Parts: sequence; C-alpha cells; structure tokens
Amino acid sequence: MKKKFRIAAASNVLIPIYYLLNEKGFTLNRTDRGWAAENEEAKFIAEDLMLLAGLIYLWEHKGDDWKVDDEKIDAFWEKYF
Repeated sequence: MKKKFRIAAASNVLIPIYYLLNEKGFTLNRTDRGWAAENEEAKFIAEDLMLLAGLIYLWEHKGDDWKVDDEKIDAFWEKYF
C-alpha cells in the first residue's frame, strides 16, 4: 500500500509558495502588514505567504462571491467550537 502524501504548514513551504505565486503571474512584495500579491485582476494582503496562498486559492475558486451565508457560518462554529 502506497503511503499517503503528507505536507505540513512549516517554514520550509514558504519559499516554494513564493515562487509558485510568482509563476502564476502575481507580483509579490513585503508590506508593513506582511505580504501582498497583485495581478491585473486583484490584490491580496496577508500576514504570511501561506495565508496569502489561501486567499488566492479562495478567490481563484470562488471569485468575488467568496462569502458564505450565516447558516454555514453558524454550522461551522457549532461543529468546531
């Protein structure tokens, strides 16, 4: 049986994320708030590169309509907190 691939959020993924976002056409810059990534369509700001990648993933898959309704928010809080 093949072992399941595993990766963890750690400092060794930051530089690969930087290069991946750059290859996807984002201009990346350090800011007073952490990092910013920008392309012709959008600008993203996050404390670190992993969070930045998550925001971009969310936008790429959900677009401007990324929010969820109150029912889903309540279900999430009830399940996990």
